[in-house]
Amino acid sequence: MIVIQKFFSRLKKIYFRKIEFSIVEEFTTILSIVNCIYFFQVFSNFNFKSINSFVLILFLFFSIMIFLLKKHRLWLLLLTSVSLILTKVWFGYVLQKGIIFIFWGNFMLFLCHLFTKKNNKPQELKSPFWPILLLQSSLVFTYFFSAILRFQNSQWLKGTALMRVLMDPFFFKNPLSINTLKQLNFLIQFVSILILFLEIISPLLFLRRFRGKAFLLLLGSLATMHLSLLLFTTVQTYQIISLFILYSFFKYKQKQYSNHQNLPPEYGRGYK
Repeated sequence: MIVIQKFFSRLKKIYFRKIEFSIVEEFTTILSIVNCIYFFQVFSNFNFKSINSFVLILFLFFSIMIFLLKKHRLWLLLLTSVSLILTKVWFGYVLQKGIIFIFWGNFMLFLCHLFTKKNNKPQELKSPFWPILLLQSSLVFTYFFSAILRFQNSQWLKGTALMRVLMDPFFFKNPLSINTLKQLNFLIQFVSILILFLEIISPLLFLRRFRGKAFLLLLGSLATMHLSLLLFTTVQTYQIISLFILYSFFKYKQKQYSNHQNLPPEYGRGYK
């Protein structure tokens, strides 16, 4: 019973946790750019005689308006979310996962705007943090459970699964030959295990005390992984939105730490 009470008490604290509205506005601006990049990623794959292409063009229009019109972002975010649902883009599981994250990002920021209480002092506006937390959780859960499944497959531990990826012309832009892969066998196995390790420890990003160099090292390693995949693979939508979510971790942790630094010394005990 005590455990349950502590659990709901913790949920209540998370629900009432606030974030500065200026940060939400910054996230919204960046996401509008991500939306536009996504449009041009799938632009060439659409039949422009179909209704899907018309809805996708509306999605681009709404995204541009989000970037330009700050006063109407609430409803524009809702419209981008709805248009993403209506497009019904089917490009396979991995890219589809990226599309789901883009929808999730637009919808969560819509909720941030929706539950922000407006007043005459924009610099004092506060938004709920829980939509951002849900967005971050979706990425970390994807990391963690993907790693759990891969650990059960010996091919990932031996590096052979990653080798197949590097040989696949559908996934890798410049597929490597078998001879090259044999020469890089040890390096590929090391990278494969490193990816699993980074994904399995990714929940540490949520810990309040996990900060400083350790936090930056983990966040930077995950960002490097996505940047590499963005540059060398055909699965780009998922990488872009993942980098956006990782940036939200960095921005929130940075703000959290700077707020703590401004507190009197007696409030800082236990935070070292």
